[in-house]
Amino acid sequence: MKYIKSKSAFRYIIILFLLITLMTISITAIFGTITRFDSYYYIIVICFMVIILTLLFYIIEGLTVGSHQPYNVAIIGYPKSGKTTLIVSLFQEIFNRKVTGIKATLKGESTIERLNEQISKKESGLPVGPTNDQTMFAYRTNIESTGTIFKKEYRIEFGDYPGEYSEELKEDKYFEKLKKTEFFKWCVEANAYIFLIDVGRYILEENKHKFIAESSKSIRESWQHFIDYYPESVTKRNRKPILLIFNKMDLLQIKERPNPKIIKQFKVNTLELNIRSVINKYGFSDDWAPPILKLDEDDYKKFSNELQLDFRDIIAYLRSECDQFHILHTSNFGTIDDRYPGINDILKFIMPKTIRFI
Repeated sequence: MKYIKSKSAFRYIIILFLLITLMTISITAIFGTITRFDSYYYIIVICFMVIILTLLFYIIEGLTVGSHQPYNVAIIGYPKSGKTTLIVSLFQEIFNRKVTGIKATLKGESTIERLNEQISKKESGLPVGPTNDQTMFAYRTNIESTGTIFKKEYRIEFGDYPGEYSEELKEDKYFEKLKKTEFFKWCVEANAYIFLIDVGRYILEENKHKFIAESSKSIRESWQHFIDYYPESVTKRNRKPILLIFNKMDLLQIKERPNPKIIKQFKVNTLELNIRSVINKYGFSDDWAPPILKLDEDDYKKFSNELQLDFRDIIAYLRSECDQFHILHTSNFGTIDDRYPGINDILKFIMPKTIRFI
């Protein structure tokens, strides 16, 4: 976002200018003491005036910083990978005051109605459901930082598309048609990117190497399509945050530490088939929502490390493509210390650095 980039550059110029001024004062003071010329002290007074005026200008700039341009976040993932539920969980945590340092104000009747309805469903134990819009639904909100002296506000839009669009990014036969869609235009012009890897599919896939290779290929090709059509310079492109999210981490808990009360409802011959049935039901069904689980923190860290090791190649690729690349492991239906792990950090990693989180 050009406005934000120019503000960052402006701050560096101010800091450099202040350092030069302070050096001038020091040198002038030394020479003035040695030669005892009163004229040197006039230079010191002028430098101090410059510092005061510069600081005043910086304060005014801080009071007015912000942007009226939308800051667009593209979320890219296959059908039923949990894109919509991830957005709902994020706002659920914000409204429950579990994401500190910011305040979110929903904008637009459609965003207010849809998001509150989806949060209500999730809190009632009902499935949020997939995105059925034929084009895109943009969750619009103003994010205001409250953890700094100067409040900063940005217009944020999370683009939620049917997963079929993301799936078609890797299909050459669909791409010519896809690049003319609103979805592709949104992705190309986005200010930040979130790529989702579905942990549920990772668990269920018998051929793990094939799943890892195909998922990595899909993410890599999607990103390469975006930058092929990207209108700005490589330097500006590299400054856009990329977040790789391993979503549905709570399903790993079901796999490793099956709850007998949950497993009992599936009358299948073996425990393994029972667990697969549970994961299929709670990970991909439009009719059922997973129970809220208390996750084991040690297991969670172990699973996270294993996933990063398995997907190390695509992680290395994205890290080389972006100066602001981060990895998160998120759970929308499992908690650690009464929080959905990973959800709280989404905004911290994708937002401009001018917003500070406590």
